[in-house]
Amino acid sequence: MAICYRCDAILPADSNTCVECGFVEPDEDSEISIGGKTLRRIKAENLTPWGYYIRCYKKYFSFSGRASRKEFFSFMAIHIPIFIFLLLLSVRLNNVFVNILYHLYFWDALIPMIAVGVRRMHDVGKSGLYFFYPIYGVLLSYNEGERGENEWGFNPKGGLQKYLADDFFENRNQEEADYKNRFK
Repeated sequence: MAICYRCDAILPADSNTCVECGFVEPDEDSEISIGGKTLRRIKAENLTPWGYYIRCYKKYFSFSGRASRKEFFSFMAIHIPIFIFLLLLSVRLNNVFVNILYHLYFWDALIPMIAVGVRRMHDVGKSGLYFFYPIYGVLLSYNEGERGENEWGFNPKGGLQKYLADDFFENRNQEEADYKNRFK
């Protein structure tokens, strides 16, 4: 999935031309220079839920950056059933081995769960501490992330920093208007 440089719209799968604004995208990841600023285009990763779950474990102690809704909810959709299954199995069987397995999973998954929650709060433009507010943190995790770059990094959905691109196009339109007014 690619995102338009100019308007952040999602491009059709078989085209590199934006339907919304008509901007022609380059075929691969690239950097462009707009208004003297070098911007890089980030393609969004399209992973399976299991891929996002594994990615959270690869970012075990990574509390910086941003996590998309898809990454956050994919991790939770796999983590919670495993956790509940092991909990019920532990209570039902009351077996030492199953209890140890349950506790190992609980303590092993605690850090990645907190890390992805903190990164999710960063995506919506809040401090990671909001993840620890029970109801408010859950409600915030459903919100769409901020477009473009924020203080915690680039948009995990990909695309270009919209505010910089908008600034360039507004300046370009103003320059064109000034140029036309010179010859009136």
